[in-house]
Amino acid sequence: MNRLLLASVLLFTLQATPPPAHLPQPHTRFPEAQGRPAEVVAAIFGPATGSPARPSAVVGFIVGKTIEMKSFGKLSPSGDAAPDRNTVYEIGSITKGLTGILLADMALAGEVSLHDTLDKFLPDAANFPEAVRKITLVQLATHASGLPRLPGNLMFGMKDATNPYAHYGAKELQAFLFGYTPPPGRTTITPEYSNLGYGLLGYILSLKAGTPYEALLKARVLEPLGMKDTSIALSDDQRTRLAPGHANGAAVNNWDLDALAGAGALRSTIADMTRLLQALMRPPDSRAGKAIRLAIEPRGQLGAAKIGFAWLTSTPPNGPAFTWHNGGTGGYRSFIGFTHDRKAGIVVLTNGSDQSPDPLAVQALTKLR
Repeated sequence: MNRLLLASVLLFTLQATPPPAHLPQPHTRFPEAQGRPAEVVAAIFGPATGSPARPSAVVGFIVGKTIEMKSFGKLSPSGDAAPDRNTVYEIGSITKGLTGILLADMALAGEVSLHDTLDKFLPDAANFPEAVRKITLVQLATHASGLPRLPGNLMFGMKDATNPYAHYGAKELQAFLFGYTPPPGRTTITPEYSNLGYGLLGYILSLKAGTPYEALLKARVLEPLGMKDTSIALSDDQRTRLAPGHANGAAVNNWDLDALAGAGALRSTIADMTRLLQALMRPPDSRAGKAIRLAIEPRGQLGAAKIGFAWLTSTPPNGPAFTWHNGGTGGYRSFIGFTHDRKAGIVVLTNGSDQSPDPLAVQALTKLR
């Protein structure tokens, strides 16, 4: 297989989770899980973890006022080390949900308007095509910008096909935008899940604030929520706690995102992600809490789901409505979601990309209420 073909396979089969409209519904059949919340979670995730496809899983869950965390499997199929609440995983596109909260925070602070167009922020904006200049921040946040899922020049200059975003910086992003033209004959925009769009949103917010995306997100969202173990760049200590990603039963490289960081660059622990889940379910009476309320409010449609600022709301025929997002990189899959009655919430981090935890998580949500 030549390098270009290999890169194409990796980008289009491993780089993200399936489109949100394809989320498995709660009536998917699994072994019965009954009893206390911890027993329900163990019955669902225990038998499904520990294989080469999903070596480990860590699960945080909230039922009423009870908050618990459990871990399953081993960090590698042939090893003995087990994950715990402080093990670090890539969370992939759940990063988008945090970028959405960042947008909400900056809008509430009056630093941006949701309907600001990109020509207010792009350097030398007049040089960009009108189709780019007139995109609004809220269109980026709700996947309604018309931009494709991936930039067409993503594979140009790629140095490592197993780390496909690492080379893609501001220069490459601006080059794509300079040459972008909408598909011929398009008169309306159909919302389309776009890693490019969310990467661009994080990039624009960083430009506006004059602060790198990671530092901006930490100051405005992560640190106010107590998520001090969530980051893009890992410390030496975090690297010792990093679960190795797996695909096709083998360890794979971690992914690094540059200009598109807002779409999926974050790494975190189940302890931190359970703090996020708690804040989503019961937003605190604070600036961050107000931003969460704004970000999760549905304001558009994406396939079968309603969408806020990245956060999706599904109403299945045989279960409770729930708000959620999932994520995936080359060696990891993740899910976070909670029911609208706030009776149950769950977050799952895994270090295998071959099997999504989504159906297990949705099944747990229906059993934990």
